[in-house]
Amino acid sequence: MSADLIEDAIDCLRGEGWDNEADAVNGLVTEISRLRAQVENCHAAKNLHARRSEKLQEQLTAKDALNNDLMANFNQLRDRCWKAESELARWQQMYQAICADTNHKRRCARCGEFKTFSEFSKDATQSTGHGRYCLVCKREYSLDLSHKNETCRPYREAHDSTLFLGVHIAETVLQNYFDGIVKMPMHNPGYDFICGKGFKIDVKSSCRRSNPAENGSDYWRFHTDKNVTADYFLCLAFDNRTSLTPEHVWLIPSSVPVTRTSIVIVESKLIKWAEYEKDIEKAKKICNDLKRGIGNGSP
Repeated sequence: MSADLIEDAIDCLRGEGWDNEADAVNGLVTEISRLRAQVENCHAAKNLHARRSEKLQEQLTAKDALNNDLMANFNQLRDRCWKAESELARWQQMYQAICADTNHKRRCARCGEFKTFSEFSKDATQSTGHGRYCLVCKREYSLDLSHKNETCRPYREAHDSTLFLGVHIAETVLQNYFDGIVKMPMHNPGYDFICGKGFKIDVKSSCRRSNPAENGSDYWRFHTDKNVTADYFLCLAFDNRTSLTPEHVWLIPSSVPVTRTSIVIVESKLIKWAEYEKDIEKAKKICNDLKRGIGNGSP
């Protein structure tokens, strides 16, 4: 500091009430120290601000880098999604083309035959979208497995089941009783066969039952469930499930029981149904062949 500045400072201090030069100098030194301390504090604050600014700049730089990475990852994922959608569309077109091509076939892993895709069940786990087994083999496999695990039995072996008497025995008798008939698929609604004259025939069977209300006279009940689809009901009356001996055969028009849920034939009133009764000897022969295992089925 120059002498002029010091003198000016002393004069200034004197103007503030400092009469002694020594006191003025001391006061000046104190003031200078205070100002120096303020300057140092300002420098410290400036350095702190600079450090904070650098830290914020670093954070902003890191944030920008992170945003850039996220954007790059987003773009990569978006490109992969576009490619996946394009690939999926291509495979769907190929699948539709394969399904539309009736000449395209696949080999069944069970029977070894080449069959069209329509003969296989759908399976999303397979590359072709269809199962390894054809529908016929798949059904046979399921039945064999159920039979092996004893969860179900073929109706030909389930003698206590209604299917044994109503399907295996009754339908086999009908199939051999008439000529030129066409058998319908299992559970065909309304009728089981179409005879050579074009009539729809629904097969019914029943075993002898006791009827105390009719003075002990036995009866047979054939459930028709108000079926108006069939033209005739072929009713087979058996003695019991053990011997399976047919006692009567009636071919009853569906117009007779049209308002009934079942046909009940009482033994004491057989004359009422005489016009519908058919030859029983042929039915007995067919049942005997079944029991001996030389007919079309095996009981």
